[in-house]
Amino acid sequence: MILFVVSALPLEVKALLLCFLIRELGSQSFISQSNSELFLNIDGTCRLNGKTFDVEGVSFFSRHLIVLDLTSQFEKRRLALAFDAFQEDTFRHLSRVCLVLKM
Repeated sequence: MILFVVSALPLEVKALLLCFLIRELGSQSFISQSNSELFLNIDGTCRLNGKTFDVEGVSFFSRHLIVLDLTSQFEKRRLALAFDAFQEDTFRHLSRVCLVLKM
């Protein structure tokens, strides 16, 4: 469906969309419980794979997807937390912490 919609767009829009996606790909991280270490504190600090970040923003896209805007002194990234990457209790706890951070 997405490919059909993209094929109907003019070339200029496709180029802009491609530039946006490439830029976003460099700033996004996707968490997989098997190979990533994540600690999210209620004070707004996040430790991801040995690096410490500050949580700048929290976006809830559904009950099953939360995106954190993380910043550190040297980099800025987005971390997508998907329901199927965690055990149910762990994701519920993360979503509660994210809800407190959003307030």
